[in-house]
Amino acid sequence: MDALWLGWWWIVWLALALLYQPLAARLLGGLCDGGWAFARVLGLGVSSYLCWLAASQGLASFSRPSALVATLLPALALHLRAGGVVALLRFLRRRRRAVLAVEALFAATLLLFALLRALRPDVAGLEKFMDYGFAAAAARSPFMPPPDMWFAGETINYYYYGHFLLAFLSKASGVPLPVAYNLMVASLPALCASLAFTLGAQLAGAFAGGGRRLRAGTGLLAAALLVLGANLHGFVYGVALPAAEALGLTDGAFRSPMQLAAGHYWYADATRFVGHHPPTQDRLIHEFPFYSFLVADLHAHVSGLPWALALLALLAARPLARGSHRSPLFEALVLGASLGFVLGLIRMTNTWDLPVHAGVSAAVLGLQAVSGPPPRGRALGAAALALTAAAAVAGLVSLPFALHFEQHYGGLERARHHTPLRQLAVLWGVPACAVALTALHRIGGALRARALGRGEALWLALAVCAFGLLLVPELVFVRDIYPAPYERGNTYFKLSYQAFVLLCLLLPGAVASFAAVPGRFGWRRVLAAAALAPLFCYAPLAIRGHFGPVGGWRLHGLDGLAFLARRGTGEDRALAWLVANAVTGDALLEADGASYSDAGRFSMASGIPTVLGWHVHEWLWRGGKRSVNARSAEVRLVYEFPRLRAVPGLLERYRVRFMVVGPLERQRFPGLDEADLERLGRVAFSSGEVKIIEVPRPAATASPTALPRPPGAAAGRAPARW
Repeated sequence: MDALWLGWWWIVWLALALLYQPLAARLLGGLCDGGWAFARVLGLGVSSYLCWLAASQGLASFSRPSALVATLLPALALHLRAGGVVALLRFLRRRRRAVLAVEALFAATLLLFALLRALRPDVAGLEKFMDYGFAAAAARSPFMPPPDMWFAGETINYYYYGHFLLAFLSKASGVPLPVAYNLMVASLPALCASLAFTLGAQLAGAFAGGGRRLRAGTGLLAAALLVLGANLHGFVYGVALPAAEALGLTDGAFRSPMQLAAGHYWYADATRFVGHHPPTQDRLIHEFPFYSFLVADLHAHVSGLPWALALLALLAARPLARGSHRSPLFEALVLGASLGFVLGLIRMTNTWDLPVHAGVSAAVLGLQAVSGPPPRGRALGAAALALTAAAAVAGLVSLPFALHFEQHYGGLERARHHTPLRQLAVLWGVPACAVALTALHRIGGALRARALGRGEALWLALAVCAFGLLLVPELVFVRDIYPAPYERGNTYFKLSYQAFVLLCLLLPGAVASFAAVPGRFGWRRVLAAAALAPLFCYAPLAIRGHFGPVGGWRLHGLDGLAFLARRGTGEDRALAWLVANAVTGDALLEADGASYSDAGRFSMASGIPTVLGWHVHEWLWRGGKRSVNARSAEVRLVYEFPRLRAVPGLLERYRVRFMVVGPLERQRFPGLDEADLERLGRVAFSSGEVKIIEVPRPAATASPTALPRPPGAAAGRAPARW
């Protein structure tokens, strides 16, 4: 069955590409594949946004029919305008080599990561509870924003659009959400590989020139770097230093406590290196895409990767060129509107990325304008118009989201600590050196020639942005709830993640410009290969560390919630009963607890809100501890003192209809009195170690914010309060 779901999932992605090929050709026809690789991403963006917008404005509930209508109607209009099936077949014949290459790369990567997910499909560990819970809440809710599954009565205060995408694809395709979760985890590296292939070939071709074979090679290199590449930690601490120890050149002091405990290279150390080993007062997070794909957290920074690559493709494919047959004003407005739509999606998917990619857009358009031949005033005006239009469209697209989202981050503060140079070399040594040296060489040549091509301007602007993203957190950081020594960690994480993406796309151009120079023995190619090889040492080490030795691998399918059945406690049957019997507006009560624990497991798996789930995450989303701590005390009150007269009022306030009593509740609340709890209602379900107590349905007027409704349905309704 899992093979059938995987095949159907690939067909859905292929259908999106075919349906939205006219839009991709119109906006990205200047790319070497005619925009084909980006057709499915643009299709997902347009169709999901229309469905989300209708649900957020109360025009249509979020359902499978609305998802299909939002997908098919715009596609039909696009094909009618572009020439229909005849035009599509003409495009496929003309671009057949590029289309086949992109599809082969997408399918191979999708299959590879689906197999990896089948080795460990459980939606458990790290922050998978959070990611799946957001998607389950979105899938269950008829209107947007979805209710917070761990804070009954309030909506999600997080940039949740990436989780909505998972729910959208699950509804549109009919793939069950537990299976769709793992297929979505596999889809993101597949999307990144195909997008990076086209974008890397485009950037390298515009920067270094070369024929079709060189562009194909640089595209494959960009895809491999982005999806399988890493920093040098795996090579240094997993290969070089152990080899030196075996030769008696060093001792084992280089091993971290986690590595010593595991007995082998510990792959997570590559993302928690600075400040963690050795421990200092400045602990950073420096993740990269392959680590995200491996641990299978569908976090905002991962879900936002396709939008970031789509924005870069727009900048690469639609330069504001002079001498166009269309009006420069029209072209600037089209580019601005396209950038604005993608920036709006970026804001809703990962708000941290909005200033990053707005800055990238400004840098690229600005440098291209000032580097062109005179007169430059018109070019600068067109760039300013495009950026203004982008800002306006981005604000308009994301406005329904912004009205229900409150950012709890503080202002900028000066960085009191800085990353040691030797650790910076481990994190960024190879790509930073290669890109910096190439950039300096090209800048020198441009100064001598007093000319800079548009391809060179694009590449250099992205290089400046990449180094700027690494420099900013060395100077300032954004204040959040995390104290020292973690105060700089979140800022460094978000900015360096995008810097890694840019460097992966820039590095093939640097390699091509260096290795393509003819040499008698091809020593340049050998040197380039030797420099790049250490970047790929991490992947096999991490796969072994995460899944264990190959001999012990067993495929367990793609159902992310099957682990509930394997526990043998009856939680899987209780979950199925809850999903079948709860209606919109119902809430449940279960054990709350620390983040990364099993607390909130039923609300996570079903999307039915509970009074409180993970504490620290809700502190972050709610901007403080007060309301979270108050709810935690109320949950304990109900479980340990159900006879108190205040308990029925608490259950009614949060619209609790179901109370869970299982192994976690008995462990969390030692004073739990099951007999008195059962007097509050009736035991509606019992299986294994789990029973569900159903209490009388709360009155309809008990808590108006707990029941999802179309926005604007109640006159004068105030925005959600956090």
